[in-house]
Amino acid sequence: MVAGANLMLCTDSVAMHLAVAVQTYTIALFGATEPRKLLPPSDRFIGIKSPTTKNWRYSTSSSFGENLKCLNQQYSYEIDSSVTQLTK
Repeated sequence: MVAGANLMLCTDSVAMHLAVAVQTYTIALFGATEPRKLLPPSDRFIGIKSPTTKNWRYSTSSSFGENLKCLNQQYSYEIDSSVTQLTK
């Protein structure tokens, strides 16, 4: 399924590593991890790091809904411009 996809949008996860392994165009969303550490240099892969540099999944300082709203605001523009870049 991953190999047959035109574009993969995922978090830093097993799905991301599979997409990279089969060379599927990938936009990967990162929390605290530096994308350069996990994504090879290529025009097929874009890593977008959270500006807060926090791993939101493990945060106890706010509710899940607040974290999700924050992620949406942070990533929306970058995801849109990355899709445009990969689909030119």
